[in-house]
Amino acid sequence: MRILSSLRLLLAAGALFAAAPAFADFGAAQRNFSAAPLNERLLIQTFLIGAGYLNGVPSGDFSKRQYEGVQNFQAENGFRADGDLTAAQIDALIELARPWFQSWGFRKIFHPSRNIPLWVPVGLGLRDSREDAGLKFDDPSRRISITFASFSSTPIPAAFALMTRLYEEKRAHIHYKVMKDGWFVLSASTPDGVDHYLRYHQDGRAATGFTLMWNNANGNVHGERIAILMSGGLWATMTGAPAVDLPNPAPVPAPKPANPPAASAKASPPAREPDKDRISTGTGFFIAADGHFVTSAHVIADCASIKARSDDGAILDAKLVARDATNDLALLKVDKTAAKAAHLRPSLRLGENVAAFGFPHADILATSGNFTLGNVTALSGLGDDSRFAQISTPVQAGNSGGPLLDRDGNVVGVVAMKLNALKVASEGGDLPQNVNFAVKATMLVNFLDANRIQYLTPVAAEKPLDPADLADRAKSMSVFVVCK
Repeated sequence: MRILSSLRLLLAAGALFAAAPAFADFGAAQRNFSAAPLNERLLIQTFLIGAGYLNGVPSGDFSKRQYEGVQNFQAENGFRADGDLTAAQIDALIELARPWFQSWGFRKIFHPSRNIPLWVPVGLGLRDSREDAGLKFDDPSRRISITFASFSSTPIPAAFALMTRLYEEKRAHIHYKVMKDGWFVLSASTPDGVDHYLRYHQDGRAATGFTLMWNNANGNVHGERIAILMSGGLWATMTGAPAVDLPNPAPVPAPKPANPPAASAKASPPAREPDKDRISTGTGFFIAADGHFVTSAHVIADCASIKARSDDGAILDAKLVARDATNDLALLKVDKTAAKAAHLRPSLRLGENVAAFGFPHADILATSGNFTLGNVTALSGLGDDSRFAQISTPVQAGNSGGPLLDRDGNVVGVVAMKLNALKVASEGGDLPQNVNFAVKATMLVNFLDANRIQYLTPVAAEKPLDPADLADRAKSMSVFVVCK
């Protein structure tokens, strides 16, 4: 898998962690770990969980729990237990975790009605079925069961109180329970020997999350590790916290026999050429002078590397800071002072004039960007989704993540998607035109607040900007995003 091989390359180059000193206290171990890039810290924590040495969701932060877990790993595998990982020790950790990730076979599954993803260990042979509240995954061997559900009109405090009472009535032993900031976690064991783990988040007016149950008497799949990995993924999705895809490494090749059999008379098919690197592009815009910029989460999904080209032509490495897949927003940073940053206006009026700037179809259209004008045609998106606004402003593939501006030059939304006109025409017989959507700036403001990012407040021009001046403003704050 790409993230596994990328991490191995970093280890081979000695780029992740330097050799640890003969002894490292907590502070030294913390400093060494924190010096690594965020994505690599998250991967290390993911492998620690997979190997059974960390009981906590990946966050990128070094904790006392991780320090002790690393020491346990080192002591059990013949290393000096100083809590400070070396490249060779990380390599050994990966080998310990590999068989478990291989057997779990995590895959991202989307809730059928809420479009929220959950990492599910489908490699365990799970059978899925549709239920009123979502999806159910059952193991024929009865080792594990997962319910991925969304309950409408359900406040999280009420859901937490109900679930706690149900488990108390079952005379379950509750190991852990917590509720705060619009989510709860509950871990318990029932008298029949089945372990339970629940995590649910406030999702608008709904409560969305999962219940995981496992029974070690039917086969130990390390359900507690699965629970933490699934929990970390959902937490990142619902809060916009940084995350990495869960490893799904290919099986280790079997050694070749000493005396290979004679070649078969039947010719084998030629080996497939390796796939070329996939390139996708999109748009972003600066929201702070220090180099922070935003784009759509789907623009940077599954990227091994991200580049950003600013208006002055500089091509920069971009680092992912935070992602909110639910609201299709991503926060990144480049090492550059932005010439112009967006002023955010978290309000919209039906019918007002808006403009979009972006880099659509960069392979065939102008690489300098495209500027289009339109109107706000509805204050909600598909299915009355209040997170989005519908706009008539023409956009194409590659506009995603670009700014939607009002006539004063304030950003009022993030261009997100367009309606698939051909699909609608094939199903309904009518060809819709210019039905496009943008994430409202209110969602962007909440996302930035959650990540403690300062942003500029709206300004009111003496008179509406001419389209040419508005285009100049939009272009100066925008970046061309390349995902490889």
